Amino acid sequence: MVAGFRTWHSIGRRVRRGSKGIRIFAPYIRKIKEKDPKTSEEKEKEITYFCPASVFDYSQTDGQPLPEIDICIDGDNYEDFLKRLLGLCNSRNIKVDFRNLGINDLYGYSMGGQIAIADTKSINTQVNTLIHELAHEILLHKDQKLSKQHREIQAEGVAYVVTKHFGMDNKSFNYLALYDADYRKIMENLKAISEASKEIIEFLNCRILS
Repeated sequence: MVAGFRTWHSIGRRVRRGSKGIRIFAPYIRKIKEKDPKTSEEKEKEITYFCPASVFDYSQTDGQPLPEIDICIDGDNYEDFLKRLLGLCNSRNIKVDFRNLGINDLYGYSMGGQIAIADTKSINTQVNTLIHELAHEILLHKDQKLSKQHREIQAEGVAYVVTKHFGMDNKSFNYLALYDADYRKIMENLKAISEASKEIIEFLNCRILS
């Protein structure tokens, strides 16, 4: 967890005296207006620049503790559902590895044909995480130039739809809050959410019937 000096200050924490900043390239979005050569209509366009900036790690700060957002699902009663999800991954040649990821707040990740799931979490949390990471794979997020916000809204939107369809618990609203996902942003990503959810639900329904 890193942030700039002013950001830490705004949330009640202070950077320790003598701390050395971590230099990064930080994104800066600028809006410009361009004229369409065909219609002469002016359209707004966003251009992303990257500028050198200094950030500080959480361990370099003191002050108010950061709020914790609960996205764990208690219980281990979704084990059969987890096996069916693994069947879908296998049909898509996606390798799934359950292991200790070594970081308390890391539940899983995907990296194009491979998914890692934290085996230190409950089975029900693993199910929700696997659906989320599987959505990243189905939507080919590794190959798309989407913002992290859009990728995460799409993946967790799929997790919400699939778990609700099968009557399972989820903490999607908590997770989506991390990415400032309001109604408008969810609607912008509805097509991708619908397509990936449909594929997962149809596969799992066939497994249930068989």
